[in-house]
Amino acid sequence: MRIEKIEKNRIKVTLTDAELEDMNINIGMLVENSSEVDNFLVEIMDIIKAETGFCAENAQTVIEAIPEKNGVVLLVSKIPQRRNIHGIRAVRRDETCILEFESFDDVCEMIVHLPAETLEKMRLYGILDRFYITTGRKNITALMYEYCTKCKKNSTAEARLGEYAAMIADGKALAKIALNAKKLK
Repeated sequence: MRIEKIEKNRIKVTLTDAELEDMNINIGMLVENSSEVDNFLVEIMDIIKAETGFCAENAQTVIEAIPEKNGVVLLVSKIPQRRNIHGIRAVRRDETCILEFESFDDVCEMIVHLPAETLEKMRLYGILDRFYITTGRKNITALMYEYCTKCKKNSTAEARLGEYAAMIADGKALAKIALNAKKLK
């Protein structure tokens, strides 16, 4: 493991595939929110703090995982808190939600119940043995929770999916898949 302090609030950690394996982590797992990944990141942050004095406690922290040929690079950025800002109103964008499915059958079971207009605002991705649908937070319905195993509300996770996962279908193609799946029933 190589740790480099890039800037005051930014650290670069380079891990080899062997080091990831020793920590029971593979690159595909870094896309997921799981206790294994959480424990891995806490361990990495403890090592960073011990070796560099970089402390991200009580601060918003962003960790980016960038796959490399023989491992992964983690870019850890601490976002400084701004105080005493007056007269600025935060505008909340439509948050992206990512629905995770254990099988393509679960995806099909869900999409046959959704109108084409909703499906056209979604994208279907596949990575390893999982499937993911991304959509705006406004499009989430209770029905969707019945078929997915997780729902993440994270816009950076969509960027990671776009980078590491294969996009299987955009909205219009997803609507066609739903139409064909309805015919099979």
